[in-house]
Amino acid sequence: MFSYLLISIGLFAFFNGFRVIRLWRRVKDIPTSKIKSAAMGQLVEVCGKVCRDDYDLTVAPVSGKKCAVYWWRIEQLIGYDKHGEVWDYVHTLYSSRYFFLEDGSGANAAIDLKHANIHGDQPTDECTHTVKSAPDRIMKILKDNNLDKFKMDKFMIVESCILTNTEVYALGSTYPTSKLKKGLTKGDDITYQVRKKTLVQKIVKRMNFLNNFKASKQKYDLNGDGRLDRSEVKKMYRDVGRQVYKESKKTIKSFYDNNAIVLSKTRNRTSIADLPKVHVAFTDEATFTVSLFESSINVLIIGIVLSTGGLAWLLPYLFP
Repeated sequence: MFSYLLISIGLFAFFNGFRVIRLWRRVKDIPTSKIKSAAMGQLVEVCGKVCRDDYDLTVAPVSGKKCAVYWWRIEQLIGYDKHGEVWDYVHTLYSSRYFFLEDGSGANAAIDLKHANIHGDQPTDECTHTVKSAPDRIMKILKDNNLDKFKMDKFMIVESCILTNTEVYALGSTYPTSKLKKGLTKGDDITYQVRKKTLVQKIVKRMNFLNNFKASKQKYDLNGDGRLDRSEVKKMYRDVGRQVYKESKKTIKSFYDNNAIVLSKTRNRTSIADLPKVHVAFTDEATFTVSLFESSINVLIIGIVLSTGGLAWLLPYLFP
């Protein structure tokens, strides 16, 4: 029985090694495209840095990092064994389906994170809670995504996030950006709160700036007493707020309008060459190519060793 298990694992590793080699050859052979001139409906690789407008950033609830996007892997405790706690996968939750990439060509690309195969280790933060001990912000996100209904006496959240200006390599099929949401929309509550906080900070900063100018004070000093009372400050705040909010909507709309392509998995796959996932690596192409080659060789060697060991174990029983 043990020999059959070794052979099965070895064959799986061996053929998985060939799959990695096929991906390595594809990465090596496909030239890097500029986002602005990338062909639509084709397999394309792009390299650039993660970008997001300041008004559109979010805060990862576990780590507290301000980032472009975060996602949670949620697991629940199902029991114990001799090694300790046993956890079972429940769900993966994304703050946003897409993150955005710029390469200096004058356009951005939206990467479909939901259908992404992420290569390499991503920095993560973990937290373990019971339903009663979890902070309100975490329970609200679970409730908004109908995950509070799971009978999770104890659950673990493994949080990963992508910061702006992170270098990224991506390989996937290109699609038009017609389905992307545009403008300043509420979205999830966490993101909206960050946007509101950013707006308020900009409003206060601009009000302090205006207070240093005599002409601005005279404009809002309606009773002419030489100072701004509460009602006059309130009017200034309202006027400045409208102006900042209008500018923010315009800024975010221009950011989304600047997206040229969406990189995602190949839909309606017809051949083995089509990609079931968009491949993402947080590194440059050269480093990613080397790591793919090394991992393919390692997996092939493991497959050969395990298969050979299984056969060596099995042969005495087949030919006594």
